[in-house]
Amino acid sequence: MKRVLIWIVGIAVVATIAAAIFFRTASDDPAVWHVDPMTAERTGNPNDYIVAPKDVRKDAPDRTAETRPGTAKDLLFQFDSIAAPSSKRLAGSVEEGWITYVQRTMLMGYPDYISVKAIETDGGAALVIYSRSRYGRSDFGVNKDRIDRWLAQIGQ
Repeated sequence: MKRVLIWIVGIAVVATIAAAIFFRTASDDPAVWHVDPMTAERTGNPNDYIVAPKDVRKDAPDRTAETRPGTAKDLLFQFDSIAAPSSKRLAGSVEEGWITYVQRTMLMGYPDYISVKAIETDGGAALVIYSRSRYGRSDFGVNKDRIDRWLAQIGQ
């Protein structure tokens, strides 16, 4: 019985390590993941999160984006300075006005993709953000929490 338990635990450890290697080495294809957050189709799962000004997307965003003073480029630069230290820039740039980041979970390396576009609005600029998980159905609110935390840091 003890020997069987050791085998089961050993197989579980090997499977976990193999899964972590698989998720960490999965390619991040910009052609697939660098999507325009203004027009990207939602996954239909609770593992995506959209922030946008009212009437910018055909579907209702999860959070209405605030108009902030300044230009779209300045706003995206602020967002990039907050997001870039903890994420990898997959495609785009501040100059292009649109960036997609990849952020991976610490233990297993599951990738989340965050596409951000800055747009001019009446009275300033706003961000349109589409954050989603690549694997699974639920992310336990991680995408929402991350984006809300980053947005709270703008202008501080």
